[in-house]
Amino acid sequence: MIPFDNKTTEYKFFLALTCLIVYGHLYPFQFILPSHLFELTRISILNVIYSGFTDTVSNILLFVPLGFIAVRSCRLPLKPFSYTLRITVFCFVFAFLLQLIQLFIETRVPSLLDAVLNAFGCAIGSYAGSVTKLRFFGGKRQRELWMSAPILLCMAMIFSIMLPFIPTLDVGSLKNSLKPVLLNPEFSMEKMFRYMTYWLVFCHFLLYDLKKEVTFKRLFLGITAVLISQIFIEGRVLAIAKIAGSYAALPVWYFMTKRLSFQGISWILILMLVSIHTLYALSPFEPAGNLKSFNFIPFAGFMHGSMLHNTIMFFEKLFIFGSVMWILEQKWSGWKLYTALCFSWTALIEILQIGLSGHTPEVSDPVIILLIALWLRQYRHLKYRIPVDAREDPSMERREM
Repeated sequence: MIPFDNKTTEYKFFLALTCLIVYGHLYPFQFILPSHLFELTRISILNVIYSGFTDTVSNILLFVPLGFIAVRSCRLPLKPFSYTLRITVFCFVFAFLLQLIQLFIETRVPSLLDAVLNAFGCAIGSYAGSVTKLRFFGGKRQRELWMSAPILLCMAMIFSIMLPFIPTLDVGSLKNSLKPVLLNPEFSMEKMFRYMTYWLVFCHFLLYDLKKEVTFKRLFLGITAVLISQIFIEGRVLAIAKIAGSYAALPVWYFMTKRLSFQGISWILILMLVSIHTLYALSPFEPAGNLKSFNFIPFAGFMHGSMLHNTIMFFEKLFIFGSVMWILEQKWSGWKLYTALCFSWTALIEILQIGLSGHTPEVSDPVIILLIALWLRQYRHLKYRIPVDAREDPSMERREM
């Protein structure tokens, strides 16, 4: 049995994440009773055929956050090996049950290997969440950086840029990554402005949370590392606009920090983020021949098409919406006000998409706004919890974030 502390905010996050995983695994919830159920079970659920490196990595990474937040939901003191073993067993049973239920969904292909990979990812996350030697726990800062909303939003931005995190040294793939720069150079002001805005927000959040540790040199090296890394990631490409926008953010950020107040920078970044998403969501502004139907099923579009593209777009929206809402939260104490504004903004965009070609109007973006609002509200109640190997240190005190 896992010793959960059901009074903590982390436990609420764990339940919410579990529900999202169940939703993703069982969508579209069209259950049937297949004939020859026993034979289908033997063929499908016991299938351990290797389905490719991308699927393997995805199945592992999907459950890393679940293992991490599960162990942070446990009672103190945290015991790395004991809690990791318990959570991994729980995760395997949970993942295996999801695979069994998928037998009754015609569009799903259950596999025992998926459950094993899910459990492995959960083990990685739970062990990382219980070891305080990692930099995001305590240490000199005497706080848990994983509790920082700005840091997590920065991670969402990096995820949208670096996914699928699959390294490659294939010559053909490397050539494809560099083609837009060397052979087919095209410049897009929209893309340059978008990446410049993303890195400006990234710098702004790091400056808020890490303060003196954020320097111009470190940011330059970090941006350079991210751009170079994309050459060696399967399916990612470099573009002149991406490079120009990323590096343009540095002098603009330096100028803004010298000339403007922190609050002034915040308002400018909100305007830039809102403009970017609105233009992207409505372009190319071509009327559709007929009005399209509105899909009221959350994340219906995410379940169709390219899973990689949909995942990248999901993290990108998390970053944009979350950044706007977090900045507004620092200005307005009432969370209902900024939630209502952001909900109305995204809902209006989706309604306008009914009459525009090239878009699928659905309820997903407003739902993401509501989920982010609940997440930010719960973050106010997170507390620093002293892990087992830090309890001897009197400088490590409990404190409310």
